[in-house]
Amino acid sequence: MHYEFTKSLETGHEIIDNEHRMIIQRANEILIAIEEGLSDKKVLEAINTFAKYINTHFPHEEALQEKFFYPNIRFHKLWHQSYTKEIDLTCNRILTEGISNVTIAELKRRIETLIQHILLEDSRVAKHIQSIIKNNEEK
Repeated sequence: MHYEFTKSLETGHEIIDNEHRMIIQRANEILIAIEEGLSDKKVLEAINTFAKYINTHFPHEEALQEKFFYPNIRFHKLWHQSYTKEIDLTCNRILTEGISNVTIAELKRRIETLIQHILLEDSRVAKHIQSIIKNNEEK
């Protein structure tokens, strides 16, 4: 199973959408590495690239929320912090236990959780930003 950046994942904000596309691409790189039976080292490199990219993306998203006074920014930041810890724990678990059906299933659940977050929460952020921009244009 591979992920696709569909219209339902679009927020309407070009920078965030491009970063979300990259997250999907990084997630797919992990899945492809696993499916193709690449070495554990190659799979771990793909996982680390994914985790690093998330750690780059979240601050960008939070800065945008601050700029537009997103009312649920506190919740969003807490979610980001929690997710970052979870993905780091999963990465560490894979490093210590190795790649197995159990650790890969956990990783896939973490990826799916992030996709759902983009679909549900980030779309709310985008609507808020779009309404602010529209209101400013009407003034």
